[in-house]
Amino acid sequence: MSSIWEALVNEQAKTIDLYFQPILEDLIVHLTSNLWRNRESSCMALCDLLRGRTLEAALDKMDPLWSTLFRVVDDIKESVRKAAAGALRALSKVCIKMVDVDSGKVNSQRTIELLLPVLLQQGLSSGVEEVQAIT
Repeated sequence: MSSIWEALVNEQAKTIDLYFQPILEDLIVHLTSNLWRNRESSCMALCDLLRGRTLEAALDKMDPLWSTLFRVVDDIKESVRKAAAGALRALSKVCIKMVDVDSGKVNSQRTIELLLPVLLQQGLSSGVEEVQAIT
């Protein structure tokens, strides 16, 4: 897939930046697909999408993204659970960067306001070890 992507798209970073919102929305939808391959590949694609980026342009997707990943990390299929744990780690790193006051980000306060409720209500109260480890 990487070879096909490289052959078709010359400016990969610009293309991803341009279509970031639709890609993220599609990944969130497919995280809970009936097919385990779709769930697993969506988690892995989310890791790749978040690498080196922030979610400042998609703050409204923060709650559904965390909530959905909390559910997927408890999947029946082990490979999906591992991929979801990787996606949660990537999302966690992105969120830590976004709330860093020293980075001078404008949306730090807004990110905290969106992030804390989902972490407190769904993360800390979860019975899944992987979810508790992240929160």
